[in-house]
Amino acid sequence: MGLSLSKKSNTPVAYHEAEAGPGLTNTDMAYNKSAVKDFSRKCEILDAVEAALSPERLNTYRDAVEKKDRKLALQLHAWNTAIGAALYGPLQSLEITLRNAINRQLISKFGVSWYENMDDVLDMGALGRIAKAREGVGRNVSASQIVAKLPFGFWVLLTGRGGPRYDRSKSNYEMMLWRPALRLAFPYCDSLSRNDLYKSLNRLRGLRNRIAHHEPIFTRNLEADHEEILKLVGWICPETAELIKQHSRVLELLPFRDDLREIKF
Repeated sequence: MGLSLSKKSNTPVAYHEAEAGPGLTNTDMAYNKSAVKDFSRKCEILDAVEAALSPERLNTYRDAVEKKDRKLALQLHAWNTAIGAALYGPLQSLEITLRNAINRQLISKFGVSWYENMDDVLDMGALGRIAKAREGVGRNVSASQIVAKLPFGFWVLLTGRGGPRYDRSKSNYEMMLWRPALRLAFPYCDSLSRNDLYKSLNRLRGLRNRIAHHEPIFTRNLEADHEEILKLVGWICPETAELIKQHSRVLELLPFRDDLREIKF
C-alpha cells in the first residue's frame, strides 16, 4: 500500500501500485485517463518489456489491437493485469462465503467431521481432494484446517451432479447433498436450481483460474462476471455482497478498456 498526492489537490490518496501492471499505476488510472496510453515509444524500452513478458505472451494482446501495435498491446496487457487484480478480491470473497455456507450445511447433516463420513455419498474426485487436504495438514488436524485446505473447485463440484465412486456406482448429489442440505446454504434465493447454480459457479471458477494463471480475460463480459459474483454472494449473505460492492474497483476500471478505442474485440 502506497501513499501519493492527488493531481487535482494536495490530498493524500492511497493506492495499490502493484495492481496496475507495467507502466501503469492505479494513481495514474484514477486521475488521468490518458495514462492508459502512457507507454514510451522508444524501441529499446518496448524491446526490453516484450522480452521480459515474452513475445508469445504479448502476441495474444497484439492480435487484439489495430495494426498489432506493440505499444497498444502493452497498454492492454497492463489493463488486463489491473482488472484481474480488481476481480480477484470479489472472487476470493465468493470462495470463502460459499465454502463456509456449504460447510455449515454439511456439519448440520453429517456432523463436524463430515469429511470422514462421506464414502457412500461423495465421488472419487471429491474423496481424493479430501485425502490430499488431510495430507497437507498432518496429524492432529482440526475440522477447520481441513475445510480451509479444500480448494474452490471442491465446493463448486459439490453443486454438480456427482461422478463415479470407488464401488463403481455413481454419486447422486441432487438427492444425497443438494435437496437435504446444500440448497439451505442459499437462504436468500427463493427458487434455485442446482444445475444452474453449478454452471454459474463453474464459469466463475474458470475466471478465477485464468486470473491466477495470469491469462488474458479482456474479451470476457467482465461486468456480467462481477454482477454474477455479487448475485451469488447475495444469495448467501446480502450484507457481504453489499460490502464487496462498496469496496470493488471493477466498475471503476472497466471504462479504461473502452478508452483504448483502437482495440478490436
